[in-house]
Amino acid sequence: MKNKPLSDLMVVHPFFEGMDRDHVDFIAGCAQNKRYKAGEFMMLMGKEADEFYLIRSGRVAVEMDAGNRTYVVQTVGEGGIIGWSWLNPPLSVRYDVRVMDDVSVFAFNAQCVRDKCDADPDFGFNITRRFMKLVVERLMATRLQLAELYA
Repeated sequence: MKNKPLSDLMVVHPFFEGMDRDHVDFIAGCAQNKRYKAGEFMMLMGKEADEFYLIRSGRVAVEMDAGNRTYVVQTVGEGGIIGWSWLNPPLSVRYDVRVMDDVSVFAFNAQCVRDKCDADPDFGFNITRRFMKLVVERLMATRLQLAELYA
């Protein structure tokens, strides 16, 4: 039995909706499948943002430490995206990401994707536009969390 190319699996993820298949194939060279167990941290605030993730199954909590308490800013599940700090300097993770349920992800090497964005400006614009949506969503989730905290 022949394995499917990774791009054939990736193309059904919502992140790639409407993206040219050539661009999906292009970024697939930066991707690999990974799994994390419940309770593990996929990302830690302050660490190098060297990967980002598209969630295939399971859930993670995007967390913010505030002194003696940890707040869940957002819960992200199947079809979601984790990690946007790889896109611009200082390239350090902005939130902790804790695995709630075992997760399966497409993990992307950030340097590889940045290099491909530089090599193909149309691709780079497409990726940046898709990640800006994520940044806005994460900032709005943080804003709502802060509003509840100070209400």
